[in-house]
Amino acid sequence: MAERGEVPQSLKTRLKNGKPCMSFYYSVSSNPHRLRRRVKKIEEIAAVDGVGCIQMGPLDLSASLEYLWDPGNKKVKEMMNAAEKLVFKKKPVEGGAYLSGFAMPHDSPENLKSRGYHMVSGAVDIGMFRNAAVEDVKKFKMSSVEGSTSSSFEFELLMR
Repeated sequence: MAERGEVPQSLKTRLKNGKPCMSFYYSVSSNPHRLRRRVKKIEEIAAVDGVGCIQMGPLDLSASLEYLWDPGNKKVKEMMNAAEKLVFKKKPVEGGAYLSGFAMPHDSPENLKSRGYHMVSGAVDIGMFRNAAVEDVKKFKMSSVEGSTSSSFEFELLMR
């Protein structure tokens, strides 16, 4: 496993030989039954020539399994572990792919690394989206004409 900031040797070889290297974000279905079938195909996707990395999002997976905002749910963890095992069946040096994921409060970067992940992202996009939405609401509220019929009720709800 490469240390932080290092490029894994098999990736260096792939790039040196002019082979493409794609990162594949594994988006899942909103249908739990279809999701289980798709997770079984992740091994095939990881073996596609040129795919160097498979990335899965625990929040997307939890929503697809109908456990919205609960990536620490036992069933979500089981599905994530099953997908991880399928990706790890074939090592990157044998034509498989690296695994990439998102650190979460219940699953630290150290835990992900110990399970074999090569790239770990922090889950910060949701906070950024929320902040952008709140700023838009503030701008809208500030641009309201005095005496208009709009209330601050919607703004109050967003701020909670």
